[in-house]
Amino acid sequence: MFAGIQKGRSLTLAQISQVRFTAKSKQLRIPIQLLKDFPGVGVRGEIVHVKASAMSSKFYPNQGAVYLNFKGAEPAIPVFDRSAEEAKSKAKLAAQSAEKLMNKKKLDDLKAKVKEENNAKKNQLKSGTSQQSQQSNSDENLLSLDEILSLDFNTLPEAKLQAIFSVMPSKILFAKHSTGKSVDAITKESILGYLESSLVKKVRDANAVLKFISANKTTLSFKNEAGEPLSEINKLGNYFVTIAHDNLSSDITLVVNSSNEK
Repeated sequence: MFAGIQKGRSLTLAQISQVRFTAKSKQLRIPIQLLKDFPGVGVRGEIVHVKASAMSSKFYPNQGAVYLNFKGAEPAIPVFDRSAEEAKSKAKLAAQSAEKLMNKKKLDDLKAKVKEENNAKKNQLKSGTSQQSQQSNSDENLLSLDEILSLDFNTLPEAKLQAIFSVMPSKILFAKHSTGKSVDAITKESILGYLESSLVKKVRDANAVLKFISANKTTLSFKNEAGEPLSEINKLGNYFVTIAHDNLSSDITLVVNSSNEK
C-alpha cells in the first residue's frame, strides 16, 4: 500500500454517496481512489469500484491508484466530487443563458428605439419640414436592419482574446457509452460548455470567458479525419474541432473513446 494513504481523511457519507461505479454490477469489485486520470474510468481523486484484477494490473502499477478495500483505508488525496463539478457546470450554463437573454433584451430595446427614431425622421422628411440637404443627411444617419443585427454586446479587447486563445487546449478526450461504434451525439454546444469550464480555470475571468463563448463572432466547427465537415459527432474516433473569433483561431483534436468496461 502507499504510505501516503494514511495522510488522507476518512470518507464522509456525502462523499460515499458520490462514488461512481464502472459497471452495472458491484459484485467482485473493490473500491479504489484514482491518483491519475483514466479516460473511460474516472479522473484523479475520484473513487470507483473495479475488479481486483484490473486494480493489480492496470491501476496500481506506477502509483495510478490506491486501495480502499481494507479497514481504516482513507483517500490519499482530496476526493473528486463529480456531482459538485456537474452542479458548477449547470450553474455556469444557467448564467450563460441569463446573459444571452439580457443581451437579447438589450438588442430588442435598441432595435425598437432605432426604429422609432427612423420613423420619426422619415415622417419629418415627408411633411416637408426639412430641406433637401437635411433629408440627405438624415437618410445617411439611419441604421439598417442588418447594421442593428450585427451589433454584439459580447465584444472583448484584443488582449483578452489573445489570452483566451493562448490557453486553448490542443486535445480533448471524451469517454462515451457506445453501442458498437455509435455514441450519443456530441454537439457543438456540449464542446463549448466543456471549453468554457476549462478556460475559466486557466484565464480566471469567468465574465470574459462567458462573453467569448456567447459572442456572435465566436464560431466552432467539426471535421472528421477525412476533412469532411460535420454538424455533430456520433461515432467513436478522432475528430478535429476549430474554434475561431475574427482573425484568431485554434485547432483542437477531439478523441472519442468508449466508456464501456472491457
